[in-house]
Amino acid sequence: MSSSANKLAAARQVEMIIRQLDTLSTFPQVAGNALRLLTDRQPPAMSDLIEMLKADLALSARLLSTACRQLGSASDKPLSVEEAAAALTPEQLRNAVLSVRVFQAFEMPAAEQEEYDFRRQLALHALATAYAADRLQNILPDSLKTIAFSAGLLHDLGKLALLEVMPRSFLQMVKQAQLEGVSLTAIEQHHLGLDHTTVGKRLAEKWNLPRPIQTAVWLHHSDTEAVAAHIPFVELARVVHLADCLARKAEIGVSGSFDSVEESLLTASRMGISPDLTAQLLSELPDWVQNQSRRLGLQTPAAAHHYYGAIQQTVVELARHNLDLEQTSRQFQIKSRQVELLDSFLGRIKPQDTLETLAFHLTQVLAAQTEGAVSVLLQTDLGEPSVSCFTVDRQGKQYSALLQLPAGQTVAARLDKEDFSVRVIDAGLDWFFDKFSERLNPAVCYTAPLSVPGFRLGRIVFECPDAERLEMLAEIIGPLCQAAASVLQTADVARRHLELSERLAEVLGNLKMARRQFAQMEVLHGIAEMAAGAAHELNNPLSVISGRAQLLAASESDPQRQQELRLIQERTEEMAQILRDLMSYARPPQPQKHIHSVMDLVQEAVRRTCQIHNLPQMAVRLEGIDSLADVYVDFEQIVEVLTHILLNSVQSYPGENGPVRISKTPLQPPTGAAFSISDQGCGMDPKTLANAFKPFFSACPAGRRRGMGLARAQRLLQINDGSIMITSRVGKGTTVTVTLPGT
Repeated sequence: MSSSANKLAAARQVEMIIRQLDTLSTFPQVAGNALRLLTDRQPPAMSDLIEMLKADLALSARLLSTACRQLGSASDKPLSVEEAAAALTPEQLRNAVLSVRVFQAFEMPAAEQEEYDFRRQLALHALATAYAADRLQNILPDSLKTIAFSAGLLHDLGKLALLEVMPRSFLQMVKQAQLEGVSLTAIEQHHLGLDHTTVGKRLAEKWNLPRPIQTAVWLHHSDTEAVAAHIPFVELARVVHLADCLARKAEIGVSGSFDSVEESLLTASRMGISPDLTAQLLSELPDWVQNQSRRLGLQTPAAAHHYYGAIQQTVVELARHNLDLEQTSRQFQIKSRQVELLDSFLGRIKPQDTLETLAFHLTQVLAAQTEGAVSVLLQTDLGEPSVSCFTVDRQGKQYSALLQLPAGQTVAARLDKEDFSVRVIDAGLDWFFDKFSERLNPAVCYTAPLSVPGFRLGRIVFECPDAERLEMLAEIIGPLCQAAASVLQTADVARRHLELSERLAEVLGNLKMARRQFAQMEVLHGIAEMAAGAAHELNNPLSVISGRAQLLAASESDPQRQQELRLIQERTEEMAQILRDLMSYARPPQPQKHIHSVMDLVQEAVRRTCQIHNLPQMAVRLEGIDSLADVYVDFEQIVEVLTHILLNSVQSYPGENGPVRISKTPLQPPTGAAFSISDQGCGMDPKTLANAFKPFFSACPAGRRRGMGLARAQRLLQINDGSIMITSRVGKGTTVTVTLPGT
């Protein structure tokens, strides 16, 4: 399967996991304070509660989602947190708060302290962005001013969602973004096939958040000046983008992105924002965020007692309400069995429902009739090698997965006509039961088609141990399956159109990076032209000077003058070599790529390092290199890169021999391989590390090396579609991570 297909499959798998999130997590301090305020119905307490809900990302999102669902759908008319609270009854407000998960309500293991610290820093960044967006609301239309704060607070909704479902991988991506000094969206796209803006947009849609906030969450990292003005609510996205840049400029909290914000801040004047207001905001942000974090309790260390006491205060009230809910649920179950299948399915559908949501609507309706597990298998395109599977088990728990089809198998088909029928399962579904036999019993399973005119896009597989019930189902589920197939196909077409629009936004967001890369290429072109001109103009005079100095030295009898003439000759040769190095950096030969193993590249680089450094044997330890995937590169160029790195490693030791560790990295690219070269030598200070890849920069004593090794190594990796990253600490050593492409 191609790299793009792998990324698409990975992106859909991540989407399926993310879409199962009903809420995000808040801090135990915040949850405890909110629960205490809920038990006090006095006006001051309710006012404090609303202010707390407004300032916490998870609670704010839950309250807006609950209110929008209460009103019917996500409205184009903006809905503020205050208006959302006013639209709910006290019981609904209480249930909305209690339904939010709490991160580490019990004592926190030491291993999860890093995740807690990042959550706290992300919360501080969200508060700063919210405040800045609220202060910039005067440039917004009147209809959007009331939600500027909430849009700023929720702009990084997708980051918190990714942190919920894949904390370790997400924190690794944040570290990689920090080391490379780039936007987190680029790292997420590389590893996941989508970024947190898309994840946040999908969650905002699922939770029925107001559409202006959906747009701000989606487009706040895009090049807002390039985004078409006719996109609804794009002006709010521009304000949130600028507010995010101001929060990062003020260095409040951590956003996870580490690219420069200076260029984006230049757009403030074009948006009618004065430099005085910008300076005032940067001055106000630290104190305001500190006060808000104190009110929320974020400055208090997380501990179980913050949550335990509040829970105890609400137990009695919850018990009473749970009795009422149990009675209501029992009455609802009795009435729901009387509803016809088709009306039940259509009654669940909402305009914003996704393909996954619609599929689960269908499984739930059928499960209520069969009293067993149900799976919906969808293959909306015959060319796809995978099937989307949506399952409700016997306990009513939902599962979604992307299953790879065996060679020659399919659940979709083009057909002129297919009469609807319920059948016993056949051998064509053995691959499915190999994976799901624990959730569905094949001995009592049956299948029915999901078809539209001319095309079958999937099948339903359901349990039914009762023969009489099966006979009834075979007569009544035909219209349901046909209607569901039409709805699902329409939702799939809408999803494909949505992906195209998101891809367009991604392309627009990458324009800035493309312009920066083009500028770098222009600089390299200028260096090449300068080097070529310098070589043309200086080589002949240098040759004349060198030759004359050599002739004069040969005819000179005075040893001191002979030494001076030889020095002139040596210096002219050094100048000529500098010109050759500059030309080699600016215009390296095009790579001759072939498939190679990483082990062969590393072993050859070690051999050459020993040869260059006159070492009989090098103290090197290889870990996991033989298990890395093959790479598609120019052998000589990559060996030269690795040799430069190894020479730097051995020279970092007083004895200039090592040890050096070459190991497989935990996070591997979709294709190709990544590995690190580590030493425990002298290390580099921040200034040296920042200039390590600059041509002619060297931390070695003057006259020893020209400093082209790492600069040329980076250049050779660039033309081979690879990358290099360095981390180092003075006295602790240096680690160089190299990523090489696959086929």
